[in-house]
Amino acid sequence: MELSSRVASTASVLATAPDAPDWLTPLERDRWSALRRADDRDAFAAAHVLVRQVAGEALGRDPRRLVVIQCCATCGGPHGRPRIDGESRLHVSLAHTRTHVAALAADEACGIDVEDLGRLRGRALPARALTAQERAWVSGADDPARRFGMIWVRKEALVKAGAMTIDELGEVTVVGGDGQWARCVRDTSVESLDAVGALVAATARRVAEPEARPPAA
Repeated sequence: MELSSRVASTASVLATAPDAPDWLTPLERDRWSALRRADDRDAFAAAHVLVRQVAGEALGRDPRRLVVIQCCATCGGPHGRPRIDGESRLHVSLAHTRTHVAALAADEACGIDVEDLGRLRGRALPARALTAQERAWVSGADDPARRFGMIWVRKEALVKAGAMTIDELGEVTVVGGDGQWARCVRDTSVESLDAVGALVAATARRVAEPEARPPAA
């Protein structure tokens, strides 16, 4: 199975699927139609198309025929970690801003996140999401919003991969005070993705447990 990840503009994804709402399940369409802003509806549709496209590439299947299911483990609502119906061997994740979307398919639990730095600049950054080392690294930067965003997408990806919870954002360090990024956190590999302009993005993927070996004779 070939794995796949992608970050793309909302417009470019919708150009490949002008009938994007028709790709959605009834539950997805209910969520899509409930969004008041047109750009939010576009981003939602594009993210749900893109996750089908990357999953289709990994599986060698027609993406339009893939059914995306989301069910919150806490409340049972139609949100939470997505999965492809009938494909337990494939894990997927999706994310979006109002202008860009991201999706990932992997053979282990995974997460992806993307953030628009324009949304962060000029705002108070939530220091509670950072460890003491990370706060020092961010505050010492010429562009603290970019450094914060780079940390944030990594932690969000780790949350989506199941390696940590939202309540642990300020307890888990992903970058040291020297700017060295942790490549593996709680048995989960994490890395930045190439993104354009004022975007930052990252993926996280659980490391497969080694197969048990029989004891030596």
